[in-house]
Amino acid sequence: MKTMKKIWKDVLTVLVYCSMLLFLGLAACEGPEGPVGPAGPEGADGIAGPTGPAGPAGADGANGADGADGNANVTTITFHGPTYTNSVMNLNVPELTQEVIDKAAILGYVEKGGVFYPVPGITGGEKLKVKISLNTYTISSHDRFTDAFIANPGIVTVVKLVIITTTNTKNVTGNGRIESAPQDLIYNELEGAGVDISDYEAVCEYYGISAED
Repeated sequence: MKTMKKIWKDVLTVLVYCSMLLFLGLAACEGPEGPVGPAGPEGADGIAGPTGPAGPAGADGANGADGADGNANVTTITFHGPTYTNSVMNLNVPELTQEVIDKAAILGYVEKGGVFYPVPGITGGEKLKVKISLNTYTISSHDRFTDAFIANPGIVTVVKLVIITTTNTKNVTGNGRIESAPQDLIYNELEGAGVDISDYEAVCEYYGISAED
């Protein structure tokens, strides 16, 4: 009986050793590692996190340019298709009262070729002069170089008048008062605001009036 048990024990021992040798042999015969396989599909997006706290307020922007003086009163007058008579254009303007002539700033512009030019002023070889009298605004056409009247002035499609009055009549400097003409106060205000009075559209923008006909 002991002999049979010993025999089976020896057989099991041999089988264990054989199994170990077989495993080691297979491991030694393993081939090289293959290439990396393609990446799998991208997973679904995760749930969005909670909204973070509001950031601090930004710095205040620069102040815009000051608007027109609230005491200013602006009137615009438009003449379409005005004509010359012997180099002179007389425009009937009932708004030109003596008070307006004495106290208002009266800005004139002519449109030639779709562009507005200030008057008095120069357009090409033509010099336009202005005379303001009671109820009348007169434009005369002169040669730019000789000052002689031009017999056939250039065509003017539109004349624009901008009449600006103000209730301010004094300019205060220091502790005293210096008398100033109302027109000067208006011109000084426009200059101080950086408005070029030769630019019709800039004047309209400053006073908030339409530049259209």
